[in-house]
Amino acid sequence: MMCPRYCEIFGPGACPGVFQPERCRLKKFPVPDEHSEQVSLFRWWSLQYRDHPALLFAIPNGGARNAVTGARMKAEGVMAGVPDILLAASRQGFHGLWIELKRQKGGKVSEAQEGVIARLRRAGYRVEVCKGWTAAREAIENYLGAV
Repeated sequence: MMCPRYCEIFGPGACPGVFQPERCRLKKFPVPDEHSEQVSLFRWWSLQYRDHPALLFAIPNGGARNAVTGARMKAEGVMAGVPDILLAASRQGFHGLWIELKRQKGGKVSEAQEGVIARLRRAGYRVEVCKGWTAAREAIENYLGAV
């Protein structure tokens, strides 16, 4: 049996072998950061839906930037609060699925994010705030009708 938490954190195939709980060095599993969660989600998508016509892509709004880069990006239309991921496929009466991905523990929706999420929903998009990549996977599968 593979270690379910190890593979969940580090991605499919990352488990070094057969899971033996009594010998596992990861007694307290680390909570993956948002970056790791998003990488795991896109690995899963590329394996599961490689040939699917829908586009799943990230919106690189977050992250630390210097003042010049921040000003340039703002001038180009980057906006605070936009969710992290867009699944560009109309389903269930929605124009597409936006996902705001948070860590499994911690991670709160900001005021700017709440405002953008409300506007997207009024515009006819489905928006999900997901704690962890597995929650995002479930939202995508539900949206696409796989579940």
